[in-house]
Amino acid sequence: LHRVLMKDAPGYNERVFKRRITNDTLDTAVSLLVDFSGSMGGSKVATAIHSSLLLQQALAQSLRIPLEVIGFSDSGPSSIMMVFKTFDKPVSIEGLQERMLKGTAYMRSNADGEAINWTHNRLVQRKEKRKVMIVLSDGSPACSRSGDIDAYTKNVVKAIEAGHRSEIVGIGIE
Repeated sequence: LHRVLMKDAPGYNERVFKRRITNDTLDTAVSLLVDFSGSMGGSKVATAIHSSLLLQQALAQSLRIPLEVIGFSDSGPSSIMMVFKTFDKPVSIEGLQERMLKGTAYMRSNADGEAINWTHNRLVQRKEKRKVMIVLSDGSPACSRSGDIDAYTKNVVKAIEAGHRSEIVGIGIE
């Protein structure tokens, strides 16, 4: 049998017949977890909000990477988780900024480990191949609950890293 290639066909035009190449390098979901504890007041929370808006613009709007933005604080007996933007619903930069500014009303203490674990459990439910959590915080956990909250946070992060189901990146604010 003689093999005929498409490019040898009469009237073939490369501009009309292109081979589609699927690139799944951006098959990624990102959870942005922002510390809304009392110590983040002033310029720290302003920097965190501004950084969140830039990430929203770069990842969700420009690259179309599913992004959720969550703030965390603590009321004493329990954690406060504020979902400012979900993965699947778009929000404008102005809308995200407004939601995050409203979240500053809940700035108290923080239980980082609980917030990281809660966010990780949401993230790993995503269908994307790569899952990345970015944590914006000014430092160590501080909440009024009993136990070593700092050690708990470190153990949560180690477990996430060991599980290889998602990546976790911490970015220090000031």
